[in-house]
Amino acid sequence: MRAARENLRFGILCAVQGVPGFVRRAVERLIEGDLARPAVVMVARIEAGTHQPRLKNWNLRLLGLDCAPLWRSAPLEQCFPEVPRLSLGELQPESGILRMTPEELAAARNYQLDFILNCLGQEPAGELAQIARYGIWFWRFGEQGEQESTLAALRGIIRKAVVTNVLLCGRISDGRTIRLQQCSVKISRYSFHRMLDKILDAAAHLPRWQCAELTAGVEDSNPVEMTAETTPAQAAVSTVDVLKAWRRQTAARLARSILSLRLTCWNVGLVRAARPCFLDPAFKPEVEWLPQPRGGSILADPFPLPNEAQSRCLAEEIDRASGRGRIVEIRLDEQGGVAFKPVIAAKHSLSYPCVFEYEGRIFCLIGDETEQAVKLHVNDSGRSKWCFHSVLIEGVMSTDATIFPANGSWWIMHSSMDGQALYLWNAPTPLGPWQPHPANPVKIDVGSARPAGTPFWHEGKLYRPAQDGTRSYGSAVVINRIDCLSLACFRETVVRRVEPDPNWPYPDGIHTLTGWGEYTLVDGKRYRWAPDVIVTRIILKLSKALGRRSADAGLFTDESSHNG
Repeated sequence: MRAARENLRFGILCAVQGVPGFVRRAVERLIEGDLARPAVVMVARIEAGTHQPRLKNWNLRLLGLDCAPLWRSAPLEQCFPEVPRLSLGELQPESGILRMTPEELAAARNYQLDFILNCLGQEPAGELAQIARYGIWFWRFGEQGEQESTLAALRGIIRKAVVTNVLLCGRISDGRTIRLQQCSVKISRYSFHRMLDKILDAAAHLPRWQCAELTAGVEDSNPVEMTAETTPAQAAVSTVDVLKAWRRQTAARLARSILSLRLTCWNVGLVRAARPCFLDPAFKPEVEWLPQPRGGSILADPFPLPNEAQSRCLAEEIDRASGRGRIVEIRLDEQGGVAFKPVIAAKHSLSYPCVFEYEGRIFCLIGDETEQAVKLHVNDSGRSKWCFHSVLIEGVMSTDATIFPANGSWWIMHSSMDGQALYLWNAPTPLGPWQPHPANPVKIDVGSARPAGTPFWHEGKLYRPAQDGTRSYGSAVVINRIDCLSLACFRETVVRRVEPDPNWPYPDGIHTLTGWGEYTLVDGKRYRWAPDVIVTRIILKLSKALGRRSADAGLFTDESSHNG
C-alpha cells in the first residue's frame, strides 16, 4: 500500500505511423476523470512493413473495419497536439529492443513519469521501463490474453471463441511482466466492426481503473506474472479467414432468427437453505418450484418482503400474450397454497423488484428499461399498495439495479443494457444524493458483472451474486467475493459458480439468488417450442419486414427480457 498520490504523469509511446483510436479514447478518459495527465508523446521509429497492417489491407476492408473508429489510427500530427514530443530510437521488431541513446534516455527520464502507455502493438524491451515509476503499460488480447496485437481480438471474432479477454499488463523496472487489469467481452458475430469496437472500447477503460487504484494508494501486493512477449503476432487476415467469417456470420444470424421463435419459460423456486450454503462446492440445492400461474405467465426475479417470515415476496410476471412484465406479490400460506396479486404495472415491461427496508418503511427499485433513470417506489402503511416515491439517479440506462448498505453508506449496482458492464453509485442514505463511482464502469465481464440479487455477508466478508451470460442470457449464477468497496476502488473475485441441475424442470438457466431469512429464492429457465408463440412471432417478424409496426403486436424476441 502506497500513500495516495494525485496528478499521475504519463508518457504515450507510439510509432510515427499514428495512434489507434482506442488508445486516444483511453487517454481522454484519464484526462476526463482527472486521474492522470500526458506529459510527453514518445515517438519510436519502426521499419516499414513491420508495424500492424492498416486498413489498406483489403481483407480487413471486406470485414468492414474501415467503419470501426477505435481500430483506425489517426496521423500523429492530429494526436495530442498540446503535448510535447520526444523522438526515440528505432524499435527492433525481432527482439523488441528499443534502441535509445544516453541522451534520449536522459531526456525521457527528465519528465518524471509515473507510467508509459504503449500503443506500439509490441512490448518493448530495454531500459525504458526503468524510467517510469510503474513501468510500461500495454494491452494484450485473445481468449487467454496471449497476444499484444489487436488482430488477436479480430481473430477471436472470426473464429468460434465465445468470449475474448483484454488485459492491461505492465513491464516494471525489475524486468517482470505483470497483469494489472482485466476484462472479458462476449463475442457476437452479427457485426464484425461493431464487435471489434466494443472490445477496444472495453480496453480503453483499463488504464483508468489502474490509475484510480494508484491515486487511492491501492496496489496489488501479489500481482500475477505474465510471460513476456517480445515478438508480436502479425499474421495477416487471409481471404479464407474472411470467407469463414462471412459464413459464420450468416449462420449466427440464421440461428438467432430460428431461436427467437421459441419461448423461454422462467419460474420461481424456494431452497430451504441460506445463501452461504451455496459457497460450498459440494452443496446441491433442492428446489421447491412454485406452480406455474394460469395462462402460462412467466415468473422471475424474486425478492422477499422484509419481516414476512417466508410468506410474501415480489417477482416479475411476464404475460405470455403481450410480452409485458409487471410486478406481482406472491403469497405462500402454511398449507402450501400460493396466491399471485399484481401490485405494480405499466404500459411497458417492468422487472427486477429489488426490495429493501429503511427507517421502518419498505422501498423497492423497479427495473424499467424504457426509462433513463433509477426510480424508487414505496409501500404504504397498509402494505397493500405501492406508489412512486422519487427518482434516485437520472440519465442512465440501468438494468437490474440493486441497492444495499455496506461500509457505512449505501450503494447501488446496476448493469449496462447488454449485461456486460457493472456500474456503481454511492450515497449516505438510500434517498440520496447519489454520486457515481469515478471508475464507472467498475467492471466489464459478461461472466460475472450483471447483478443477480442483493449481496450478503458471511464470516465477515461480503459476497455478491452475479449472472453468467457467457453461454446465453441467465445461463448460471456466480458468487463474487467483494475484496475492495470504496469510492476509490472496487475489486471482487469469483469464488463459486451455481449452475442449474439438468434434472430440474427448469434445467436451462438460473439468474437470481436472493435471501429469504434462512431460505433462498431462485428462479429457473427452460426453453419450449410453443406453436402459438411461433405463429405470433412469425407474424410479428413479417409485419416488421413490411413496415407495419404495432406497439401491441406479438411478443418480445429479446431473451434478456426473460421470455426469450
